[in-house]
Amino acid sequence: MLIPRTKIKVAILGLGLIGGSIAKRLITARSLANLIDVYAWNHNSKPYKAAQELGIETVESLYELVDLQLDYIFVAVPISAVDEIFQQLGEIFASSTGKKPTITDVASVKVSMENLARKYNIGDFYVGSHPLFGTEFTGFDNSKAQMGDGKAWAVCVNSSVNSTDQERVVELGKFIEEHLAGKPIFCSAQEHDKAIAISSHIPHVFAYELAGLISEKATENDLAKQLNADSFHGATRVAHGNTALFEGMLQFNKEEIVNALQVVIKDLSELAENLTSKNKTRTSKSIHHFIHRSSSFRDIDNKPDKKLHAHNADGWVKCGCGKEHWGLNGAAGLFLLRSDPSTFKTTHILLQHRALWSAEGGTWGTIGGALDFGEDAKAGALREAQEEGGIQPDQVHILGSIKRSHPNWSYTTVFGIEIENGAVLPQVQDCESIEIRWVEVNEIRTLPLLSAFGNELDELLTIANDLLIEYKKEH
Repeated sequence: MLIPRTKIKVAILGLGLIGGSIAKRLITARSLANLIDVYAWNHNSKPYKAAQELGIETVESLYELVDLQLDYIFVAVPISAVDEIFQQLGEIFASSTGKKPTITDVASVKVSMENLARKYNIGDFYVGSHPLFGTEFTGFDNSKAQMGDGKAWAVCVNSSVNSTDQERVVELGKFIEEHLAGKPIFCSAQEHDKAIAISSHIPHVFAYELAGLISEKATENDLAKQLNADSFHGATRVAHGNTALFEGMLQFNKEEIVNALQVVIKDLSELAENLTSKNKTRTSKSIHHFIHRSSSFRDIDNKPDKKLHAHNADGWVKCGCGKEHWGLNGAAGLFLLRSDPSTFKTTHILLQHRALWSAEGGTWGTIGGALDFGEDAKAGALREAQEEGGIQPDQVHILGSIKRSHPNWSYTTVFGIEIENGAVLPQVQDCESIEIRWVEVNEIRTLPLLSAFGNELDELLTIANDLLIEYKKEH
């Protein structure tokens, strides 16, 4: 018998370009499975008729949201209005005894929004996010259901969050991917603001600078207006948009913007100096460097897609030991080591710095994950190492394994050694890792460790060294 899926209830606060596009995308998703109820509020009722015709239910007051038993609230108002909205939401849900929805926002700054969420006591159920799509146009009439399809969508989490908050982060990421056709990119608020200053805010600065440059002296630059090329249109496109959005960027992410601007100013000053140099060789080298240092960006399509690797056996198991474990078919991890050829002792272990959004996020442990159905532990551990760290199976010699069995689940540690020292050069391949690197054995205990790994580390090292001795005898 098929068990009907529970409906998801979502409210969009702000029916502008982004909020309208999100609402329309959810309506499209609902039409496919009829699983989503979409509600909306706007600071004025201008878009309500058009929204209602699409099947979006509008509310006149934010206080109506309490009785809806919402799963998600997307705050899609201008940055300058978020303070007031968060304050109202804090007041509304402070007196509510019902379930707390996951509140997220679409602002292009995240540290400030995270601070506001804490200020108004909604931090426990707030997850900052930022969809990376939009146009220079504004308003509900210009919003489109497919505007964000396939586009990156930052999902932020603070490093101090508890397990419940982490679950909200993961669930929001899944919701964005499944129902909004976005590509969730998990990061901290600080990482987001630093990155977005370069990838979005500085381009806005240049767009307004170019537009201002050609506008300030209209007569002097009249010919430039007449001769402006497609490159000028492309570079100034966002300067035709909502100026309030740009003001918010400058006000709420000013530290990171200033840091990025200082680098840009230094680079451009050096270019200007070298272009005016009487040394032709210096000028030529400067031009070549300025142009070709961006080659990695131009080749960006060849870089790995930082998304989650999904498998059929992904999922949580409620175990008889009283805990929940990841992997419907159990899990396995690769304890990959380097050794001293003279002593046969382990000198380094390959460790993964786990993404902040993951269980026990921010800790270190071996690379591992859920075993797929029909997959043995050796194959699963090598697959995980390849998916997450770019480690090729033929670079690893398997020494042995040890299996820890629980009432309803098991974890297998697979021990391996490089075919030759220096053969394995790990590189992060997806969003499950902050960093993957070789760590000296003496350094391991100085790192925050995944609890299960930390509890068994001494025993695992002993087993690894015993297996190494046996391996050296045979080789």
